[in-house]
Amino acid sequence: LAAAAMALARAAAVDASGGATAGGAYLLRAKERYNARVNAGAKAVKAAAGDDAAVAALFAAGEDGPLADLEAAGFLLANAFRINSTQNPDKILQVQKFKAFKKDADATAAFLKKKKKADAKAAFELAQASLDQYLASVGLL
Repeated sequence: LAAAAMALARAAAVDASGGATAGGAYLLRAKERYNARVNAGAKAVKAAAGDDAAVAALFAAGEDGPLADLEAAGFLLANAFRINSTQNPDKILQVQKFKAFKKDADATAAFLKKKKKADAKAAFELAQASLDQYLASVGLL
């Protein structure tokens, strides 16, 4: 009887493992939830390309703008590619690609704040390239 109870407990533990980050169905739900937001933000970034005023407006939009939404949804989508709940997010390729984009976008914002237009333009070009790499890694390019 004790052996049967232990076997049942082990089976229940296996069924419960993984949680929300076990991939599979969760990844599909995360893609459904975040793809539209990531795509909308990516379109806004791409639309601003080549227009200094549009780039400045994109970064000035604040928390309600498409860039802020892209940054929030982009990280959540990247993190959904976890294999299990113990995996460090920094080891996930998609998270690494997202963080590279975020670093370039933050550099663009810093240069815009300092009114260094040439540096902001170069940083924005890097942000666009790293965004394309991120989008490819999550299957949206």
